[in-house]
Amino acid sequence: MCGIVLMYRPRGGLDGSELQPAMDSLAPRGPDGSGKLVDPAGRCAIGHTRLAVMDPEGGAQPMTLGCWTIAANGEIYNAQLRQQLEASGARFRTNSDSEILLHGVAEWGKATFGRLNAELCAVAFNSDTGRLWAYRDRYGARTLVYAWHQGTLYLASTSAALFALGVPRAWDEAAMSLALGMQYLPPERTPFAGVRMLPPGHLLELQGEQLTIEPCGVVDWDSPSTATRSEATDVSSFRAAFLASVERRLRSDADVCFHLSGGIDSAAVLGAAAELQRQGRVPREPLVAFTASFPGSPLDELELARLSAAQVGARLEVVPLSPLDLVQGLEAAARAGEGLAVNGHLVAHHALDRAIRAAGFKSVLSGEGADELLYGYPHLRADLGALAPEYPGGNSLEQATRGLMLAERPELTSAEGLTPLDPHPLKGRLGCMPTFLEAKLGLGARLCSLAHQPWQECAQHALNEFFARPDVTALRGRATVDIAATLWTRLALGGYILPTLSDRLLGAHGLESRLPFLDPQLYQMLRGLPVERRVRHGEEKWLLREAARGLVPEAIRTRRKHPFLAPSLTQDGAARRALGELLAPKTFSARTFFDEQRIAQRVAELEHAPPEVHRAWGPPLFLVATAHALGRAFELETR
Repeated sequence: MCGIVLMYRPRGGLDGSELQPAMDSLAPRGPDGSGKLVDPAGRCAIGHTRLAVMDPEGGAQPMTLGCWTIAANGEIYNAQLRQQLEASGARFRTNSDSEILLHGVAEWGKATFGRLNAELCAVAFNSDTGRLWAYRDRYGARTLVYAWHQGTLYLASTSAALFALGVPRAWDEAAMSLALGMQYLPPERTPFAGVRMLPPGHLLELQGEQLTIEPCGVVDWDSPSTATRSEATDVSSFRAAFLASVERRLRSDADVCFHLSGGIDSAAVLGAAAELQRQGRVPREPLVAFTASFPGSPLDELELARLSAAQVGARLEVVPLSPLDLVQGLEAAARAGEGLAVNGHLVAHHALDRAIRAAGFKSVLSGEGADELLYGYPHLRADLGALAPEYPGGNSLEQATRGLMLAERPELTSAEGLTPLDPHPLKGRLGCMPTFLEAKLGLGARLCSLAHQPWQECAQHALNEFFARPDVTALRGRATVDIAATLWTRLALGGYILPTLSDRLLGAHGLESRLPFLDPQLYQMLRGLPVERRVRHGEEKWLLREAARGLVPEAIRTRRKHPFLAPSLTQDGAARRALGELLAPKTFSARTFFDEQRIAQRVAELEHAPPEVHRAWGPPLFLVATAHALGRAFELETR
């Protein structure tokens, strides 16, 4: 990932030197070069740290063309835009895909952003008009955060870069109240006061002190009731579009590799790359995949990953992690990710990305987004009434996802005497109760039991406010599964999975993600298909399973969805003790919200607890630990 930093001061006076602390902070994201530009009136200073992937020699940024300056983080995949611009008279100076954006805004203005097939965040400034644009792609594969401070707009790829520029550091108590209620923040919020995130699929426009944010391709699911084409046609079309998407993302001037788990999503991406090589559509180069392994855990998918790698002749690099490793790596991962998490997969991603960078790669293809596009999660099958008969109590999927995507069993919740959060305002606004939100309210009840007394009321108030928002209430009347998929895509994918697990963790190691399932052509295709193309007789991702025939091993193609989750940290004695030490009252750095004595008591009570209790309390304790790590990393408790 590259790094972007920008300061906009309407009254002028900037000379670019102000950006240096932020650029130092962003150096790991862009280890291959850096640059700054300031407009002649001193109103806008733009800095860029570069990960050189396309045209390493000629693609330095920021780039200028007449009155326009741009800086971008990400990739633009529709090269035909370059041909269109050249036909209109544009003269390109580099082979960098970012230059498409520069000529695009000069030719088409802000309409350029709607034309892009890209995983991209970018800024564009016009020195003649003083107008600034900042853009984040439809799903949020790249991240921009911003803050107003003392009459200046600060904008950067990370909150750490904003803090380096002097933006004040403090908890956003309203945002954290919502996190206490349902884990996820709205896609425009961060845990930090005054620091906002540009939502996925939105364009920020600023002129003088007039700032507006408008939609520019927001994800929205409202499935038609019937199909317009045959099953065979839809499968064939999806396979062709998927192969084309992978082909676009294999074009690179730097080495690419693959994230690989035991699921069909990442296996299909790797299998598609091998098929493209077989067809001669991409060069025949060694395929290398990386997987995280949890030895001894039922959640370990190493053997399945080996099966996928072996079928296509890929080299598989394995990163083994114990529960103790996950605790010991938690603080560094949370600081890099700048977000709250409920599972050790945060640390596993951080360790995996570190190994990828050490091996010399810069770009990583992964299967992120497939579950959102194809309704792969168990909670979406539950919303269709297709889960219960397929998954009797006690199986591994249910055990892994209870409390995260599926609600805890009522008998466990009632036995603990927790005070539940009220679901009725939420259900009244939506007209239904999506399964994952029911699970998150249960998680919220546990989080609130670890917090100081006023925070449960604050959490309930924040929930009620969020579900009264126009963009949420507008979903009412749709099928429950479409409401759930839309909210999950905006909250979980756009607010956590892509910014925290992908953009920031990869960026911390000088890597970029490439996400074939998040291609706009696939989105448009899937949006026009009925739910039965995604979930057929309780079988999730039916369309992908059919399209992936021959690309992945049959054992993978027919395997049920298991989310990538790390094992419990509390069930392992050494990890539980390390977690207790991390959250010890003397050094605890999230006491604004959480009662350190309650936390210590809860950790102690887990020593002899049965597995279902560990499963229930592991996620809230992990979230508390990430809040502590953020508080300590950014000194939020001492200001």
